Amino acid sequence: MKNKIFSYLLLGLFLSFFMRAMISCDDDGIVRRITPELTIQDEISVGPMAERLVINLKSSYPWFAETEADWINIRRVRGHALKPDSIILEIAENTEMANRTGYIEIRLMDQLSKRIPVTQLSRGSLITLPKKVIYFNRQGGDEIVDIITEQDWQFETISGEGFSISKSENGKMVIHAEMNTTGNTRQQSIRLFDENRTVENQLTIIQSTRDELVAWALLPEEKDCIVQRAGESHEFLVTLNREAETRSSANWIKVSAIPATNSTEKTDVKVTVSIDENLDYDERYGYILVGEKGNIDNSCDTIYIAQRAANEIVYVRADAPAGGDGSSWERAFNTISAGMTAADYAKLKELWVAKGDYQITTTLNWKEVNVFGGFEGNEVKRKDRDFSQKSRIIGGPFQTMNAWNNENGIRVFIDGFIFEGANSQSDYMGPLEIYKGRGLRNCIIRNNTYGKNSGGYYDNCELINCLFYGNSSLGSTGAVVHVANGTKLYNVTIVNNQGGGGAGGGIRMDKGTEAYNTILWGNKDTRPKGGYHQLYSDSNVKLYNCAIQTGDAIYQEPTKSNVISLSSDNDASDGPQFTNINSGTEDFSLRSSSSCIDKGLSSAIETLNIFYDITGNHRIAGSSVDIGAYEYPQ
Repeated sequence: MKNKIFSYLLLGLFLSFFMRAMISCDDDGIVRRITPELTIQDEISVGPMAERLVINLKSSYPWFAETEADWINIRRVRGHALKPDSIILEIAENTEMANRTGYIEIRLMDQLSKRIPVTQLSRGSLITLPKKVIYFNRQGGDEIVDIITEQDWQFETISGEGFSISKSENGKMVIHAEMNTTGNTRQQSIRLFDENRTVENQLTIIQSTRDELVAWALLPEEKDCIVQRAGESHEFLVTLNREAETRSSANWIKVSAIPATNSTEKTDVKVTVSIDENLDYDERYGYILVGEKGNIDNSCDTIYIAQRAANEIVYVRADAPAGGDGSSWERAFNTISAGMTAADYAKLKELWVAKGDYQITTTLNWKEVNVFGGFEGNEVKRKDRDFSQKSRIIGGPFQTMNAWNNENGIRVFIDGFIFEGANSQSDYMGPLEIYKGRGLRNCIIRNNTYGKNSGGYYDNCELINCLFYGNSSLGSTGAVVHVANGTKLYNVTIVNNQGGGGAGGGIRMDKGTEAYNTILWGNKDTRPKGGYHQLYSDSNVKLYNCAIQTGDAIYQEPTKSNVISLSSDNDASDGPQFTNINSGTEDFSLRSSSSCIDKGLSSAIETLNIFYDITGNHRIAGSSVDIGAYEYPQ
């Protein structure tokens, strides 16, 4: 009973506080209720295509938004009072030939309600084509194209030649292609538009040099597509004049059989492609071939598939204006701290960060999400970013980033970053402290000064295609890079670091850690008596196809397989032969004569689907993978 009375008292205090917040006092001491006000546009009009809208508003009370239209999805349904705010709407495509109307309703608690009509134009307001590309074989021929529109359309040729185009009396387009005797593929683009040129579309005509014709009826850019994590199913047209077959590169891409056809005339058939759900936490890639039956490899056309590992992407761009919500490149956050906070734990999100400098003022808490850097700031596919670009996180007199135990066991990466500028006397675990199931990939850790482990501490992690250089550890214990509890290194380069701790100037490896295709060179133990310059390890450590500078003591001899000894002279025939080791202009890519080329263990990276090096060069350019973060492009 006492608990209930106490609960009622708390509820009464809360209601009293809330009502006081909703009133104001003038100079005469008269208590007045805040006038309910809502500032927002009176109506919304959109085109027939799917669209994402941000509607700005300001209200005097907390607000709530709702709709009964199934084609309107309100992504942000509630907000605060007395400050600028916004509603995020996602409008589905209108595939009908008639306009449709709906509404969103904004409620200010029980004080005010405003209904805002939403009008979406019909498909008939556009000029829609059944397909965007028409294929002909060398022989040519005729094709009649239905134009789906309520507009009085016209056309003009943009580029190319070899085809005649006309408009029939019943409003269809007629295309005629003569025989192609040029020996080269012919192509022409046609622009279709309404009388006022307010609506446009474009058709591409392609004529090959072969009589055999089997091709996906898609534009080149449409053959490089992205699908969602949950999986999708699509119908694609195949243009052909003979029996054809398909083949996919992976069992998660399922393609229906091409219907049999006895006709030698050009025709279009439908093929269903189903993509399974991506149960991993990394983007995956595949492709679909279509070609002449029994001769698919010599006559194929290809669709490339990239499937996302996240349901939602949070965007960060250093030059973005303030006030973004991270929902797109245009509305990106402008600090990486805001992006990290918005990417919640295990919510199947990814953080995409554009190139640029990000000076942080407090420690970043890396959650259970993939974080990718180096974007230009306009990409829609992760694989379109330039690997040679990195987003730069600049630390200060504090720990740069930590990531505690991964409770859900999700394998996630930070990929495409430079970490530099940490400057602390702390004898804690290092500027980067990473645990369990996480990894660094395609990252550079440089020019950090820290009391202990200036290159970071990595426990049960993966380091892939990473470069550590110019870091200084000041403490009496630890190393520059410390890896423990089963951490694995793949194609890592650790060079020109220095440490004054008992574990040396390079790397400390203990408790079952393994290194593959890794370079340790030029690191120094700065203690007066010297010590473990390159490697401090125990007998549980395993090294496979690594390259290590000679002449340095190791605490306990690790298990070694195909380990190369490197001269301390970079330019010697048995030296690493980095492109440039001079401070300030460092370039730790390999020269063509480096002894590290083709000496790595290829099977180690093939099982992890590591296709590129730290700058985006293809891995295994020669007979085997190179040692270190850089692959020499042969």
